[in-house]
Amino acid sequence: MARRASTKRFARVLFVDQEGRLLVVRQNNAGSETYCYPGGKVEEGEKPQKAAAREVFEELGIRKRPNSLRPLVRKKFSFAGVSWVGSFYLCVASGLIPTLLEEPKVSEARFVSLSDLGNLDGDRETLVDVALNHSDAIESLIKQMRVGTVDGRIL
Repeated sequence: MARRASTKRFARVLFVDQEGRLLVVRQNNAGSETYCYPGGKVEEGEKPQKAAAREVFEELGIRKRPNSLRPLVRKKFSFAGVSWVGSFYLCVASGLIPTLLEEPKVSEARFVSLSDLGNLDGDRETLVDVALNHSDAIESLIKQMRVGTVDGRIL
């Protein structure tokens, strides 16, 4: 089924550390600062997984191969009357040191617990609900990290 021309796409990554915390960034969008997961718009002709990897490198200097990003969920959203399709990915955050490369667009990067997500100023549907509705996948990744292997690979 063809995607409507007016639908825009974005891709974001939920980086999870061994303590179960998620990496969030504070972005300045049209003068308003909100928290979200690292990522951004998918360019025309670009695959969402590749866009997610490109965006986290551009924003935070985090280099990940697109195939290291586990598909988590793809959802439709509407922001200010514009239709969007968001693709979310899950990834190990072991040893990550984010560097702010797109200031002032991205003004902060930090890890937060699942329980603290709701205290952040951000879009609930794309920030809190995505994590809570997929907490089983997040917990599974945390358990794998704690035993030192993810998808059969030693960390």
